[in-house]
Amino acid sequence: MRTNRTNPIVPFRNAAGIGSLTRTHSSLSGCFRGPNCEENIDDCPGHQCQNGATCIDGVDSYTCQCPSTYTGRYCEQDVDECANRPSPCQNGATCTNSIGGFSCICVNGWTGLDCSVNIDDCAGAACFNGATCIDRVGSFYCRCTPGKTGFLCGSFKSFFFKPGKLS
Repeated sequence: MRTNRTNPIVPFRNAAGIGSLTRTHSSLSGCFRGPNCEENIDDCPGHQCQNGATCIDGVDSYTCQCPSTYTGRYCEQDVDECANRPSPCQNGATCTNSIGGFSCICVNGWTGLDCSVNIDDCAGAACFNGATCIDRVGSFYCRCTPGKTGFLCGSFKSFFFKPGKLS
């Protein structure tokens, strides 16, 4: 309920001398307190904000500042992060929405919360005979030293000599 209240004449001094002013306060009943209705009443105690939201006081109202995973007047609605474009999951991963968050199911070769980290396939690889392991997405290969061959460079190359005269 809106009320208007006129205070008695208030004296003041200006450049021309002493004058008077009549102050009128207009406020919503119950929104303000104090001798001159100058203090806003905090509407946040008993608020309905949910899911870790922060209550922001207003004049005869409040708003809920939602965490990024919720929306709605009282932050009561879960945000479907998987509906966002681009997807929060990377490198062809499958996004699965959950209450208050999401998870990613990574394809072969990727890991991490959003599948953005290439798994180092050389970490568990055993290239032989001084070969160098080269990591790829979801696989590796061994760069063999001269004279070695095979997937892990564990075999010797065969050399065939043509019979004949050696000089």
